[in-house]
Amino acid sequence: MRDPRSAPFFLLVFLSFASTAVGQTRSTTPETPDAGLHEPGSESGLDEPSTAAAEEPGPAVAAEEPGAAVRREAPSESPSRDEDELEWWPWLVAAPILGVALAVELLHEPTEAFYTSAGPVDQGFEPWVMDTSRGRLRAARASDALLMVALAAPVADAIFAARPGASRSRDTYRLLTGDALAFATQAALVTVTKSALRRARPYNHRCDGTVDVEDCGSRSRYRGFVSGHTAAAFTGASLVCAHQRLRGRSALGTLECVASLALASVVGALRIAAEKHYFADVVGGAVVGFLSGFVMPVVVYPRALPPVERPVAEGDGPRAF
Repeated sequence: MRDPRSAPFFLLVFLSFASTAVGQTRSTTPETPDAGLHEPGSESGLDEPSTAAAEEPGPAVAAEEPGAAVRREAPSESPSRDEDELEWWPWLVAAPILGVALAVELLHEPTEAFYTSAGPVDQGFEPWVMDTSRGRLRAARASDALLMVALAAPVADAIFAARPGASRSRDTYRLLTGDALAFATQAALVTVTKSALRRARPYNHRCDGTVDVEDCGSRSRYRGFVSGHTAAAFTGASLVCAHQRLRGRSALGTLECVASLALASVVGALRIAAEKHYFADVVGGAVVGFLSGFVMPVVVYPRALPPVERPVAEGDGPRAF
């Protein structure tokens, strides 16, 4: 089974983002309003009343309803640039970034560690490690399962939590665009950092030939810092929180943000319990994920999405939602 932290896995995630976004944007082309708007009295057979109105401008103006001109001109108004514009450049940027992560993952395999020792803080968390190999395996599998939930959370939030009155497909595309760039950036940062620092994983001390440890023969043995699981989980959690800034804060959105951060923290704790990472590895992964998930959406859409305006009654002005 492929390690969920690997760049090929994130390539699949990126492709799923792209296919979802393309499907959402197929229905985003705004409908063109009917050009054949008729002025009162322009139809055949009504020339005579129009001539009378032209000869007596005073009474005709007085008889015209106050909101008639507004209603005639409303269909010709074009949507604002902020509301109508959909960014494509993040996908073009995310693709080569993910390509870098994939190349580093596949082409560079560390054969020795730069450093293997654990610091005082790391040693303080050694009691968290499960005592038996069975317990460590369960912790590793639990972290894999929770990581899937953490990755799915921002996607589900982008698809099902559109702003009231807004185009669901447009909101979904905007949010998924920032999400894709965030996950691509996180994957590149993790793979490059792992290969550059080459920190041995905690189970490395068991690879002396006296104990059969399956991971001792894996290519990730000397890729301990940073924790890829933790980085990906915190990227997903940070994206859920960043969505609230773009879409507008709400009590439910705040609850989703807090729950996602708690889930990501559990993933990090399980990586320690599974003896896959030291505490410093988990903290480093959390920082990478936190920055990727919060910064990339802001880069794509520096400002919050504009409020949705809809007329609520005839003669009334638009109301923001």
